[in-house]
Amino acid sequence: MKHPFFYFFPVIIALFQVQGCLKGKDRSSVVVAVINEEAVTYGEFNKELSYLLREAPFGEEKPKAELKADLLNRLIERKLILQEAKNRGIAVTDEELDKRIAKIKMDYPGDTFDKMIVDKFVDYKEWKERLCGDYLVEKTIEQAIGSKLSVEEMEAREFYDAHPDEYKVEEQVRARQIFVRTEEEAREILKRLQRGEDFKTVAAESSLSADREKGGDLGFFSRGQMPPQFDEACFSLPVGKISGVVRSPYGYHIFRVEEKRKGRRLDFNDVRKKIMERIFQEKKEAAFKEWMEEIRKKSRITMNVAPLEEVSKGCGG
Repeated sequence: MKHPFFYFFPVIIALFQVQGCLKGKDRSSVVVAVINEEAVTYGEFNKELSYLLREAPFGEEKPKAELKADLLNRLIERKLILQEAKNRGIAVTDEELDKRIAKIKMDYPGDTFDKMIVDKFVDYKEWKERLCGDYLVEKTIEQAIGSKLSVEEMEAREFYDAHPDEYKVEEQVRARQIFVRTEEEAREILKRLQRGEDFKTVAAESSLSADREKGGDLGFFSRGQMPPQFDEACFSLPVGKISGVVRSPYGYHIFRVEEKRKGRRLDFNDVRKKIMERIFQEKKEAAFKEWMEEIRKKSRITMNVAPLEEVSKGCGG
């Protein structure tokens, strides 16, 4: 499950060291950070780390020491936001949580939801508590930041004008195909088509490709989206015309071009909503960063890095 915030900030801290190696001892209750008198224990940290390492590829891309530093910063931010939620009187109701769970379950058909819980969390109650915390973080960020942000259409228009290459649609063609394994089969089918048989019907009867169920319809595609043999045949054909037999690494094809679209720049009205969403997200991320910096300045944060450093150096695991 991804966390609803995206920035890890360097922590200005007063370090206090635990002397001696903790190898062979129970580290679960050792405090690794204190945020406004609320502790993060090694047990809590290690549990979060185990979840994170399962979320490939992120857990595999970073060195373990760097991963732990990022995770500790993430846990500190989470604690700060949840403390802010308490100060603001923000909460997640049972009804809200039940609706969120029902929505998540819709993405997991059959028993795959239960399998996800077992694979990642083992315990449903623990997963539900984590989900509630994530939801509370989202609500707090929305109330503190999102509800105060807005994007004017003029901003979207200025962005559109300043990024002309981002909203271009290349030339496209819509074609049908009939695909067979041998050249002999293809030439026999081409003769039938030249005698006037319906391309869609012949494709449904004779083609070996999955699109046979749609009369061989490949839909619209731009140059480079299909094998080069497709592009060479289809972009050079006039609308309504049938190609000759075209050989590819897969076999033999016959194409008919149905429609063509010229390359063009998308109209502003077609992309206005997406641009406004993009600008809003950028504003939200910038506002979140500023908001977190303000919260950190008024907070007391200390860290005990010794247990984490010992694990990274091989002193326990």
